[in-house]
Amino acid sequence: METEVHTRQRILIAAEELFSKKGFEKVTIREIGKKANCSHATIYFHFKDKKNILEKLAVTPMKTLLFELKEIVYNKEISSQEKLLQISRMHVEFGLSNVYLYKQFFSTGFKTDYSDVFGEEWDQFRFEMFNVLFNEFFPNHFKSRDDKELKMNCRLLHYQLHGIIVVHIANGKYFLKEKGELLPLIEQAVHNFMLTSESL
Repeated sequence: METEVHTRQRILIAAEELFSKKGFEKVTIREIGKKANCSHATIYFHFKDKKNILEKLAVTPMKTLLFELKEIVYNKEISSQEKLLQISRMHVEFGLSNVYLYKQFFSTGFKTDYSDVFGEEWDQFRFEMFNVLFNEFFPNHFKSRDDKELKMNCRLLHYQLHGIIVVHIANGKYFLKEKGELLPLIEQAVHNFMLTSESL
């Protein structure tokens, strides 16, 4: 006899497959139920809504992303520029390897309150990454003429990386297949940032 844990896991597996193929927005709860061989009422017993399913699917990859980010930021053996290059490559690879997550969680930008959109479990990772990058990494590794300029340079870098990801998603390309094409673009984005910012 199947336990509630097994049913929940089956729903998550079905949802992840559908989100990956069709995109989060186009998938319905009923489709997930059909794929998982359960009723939509069963899904609502385990999850509040479709976004809640997405949150649960995000936990493992987001834990991994946050861990890898900290590994780079707190590595004392590499330069600030090399750290930024590694972080940028990691960001692009994550976006193209986790398309349905990226489009929901990284395309919206950072806000002060996500309580009406995502739950506390997701916010914990999102805000911790924001804190590591914008309160610890950039201010302690780079400088511009003033804080406002540094923030603008960081934003421009994000837009460039985001553009790389979005264009390749639209073209149906994948990071590993397009690595030779993508790496020079990422390196150029970091180079542009370095032209307007100075390592400490």
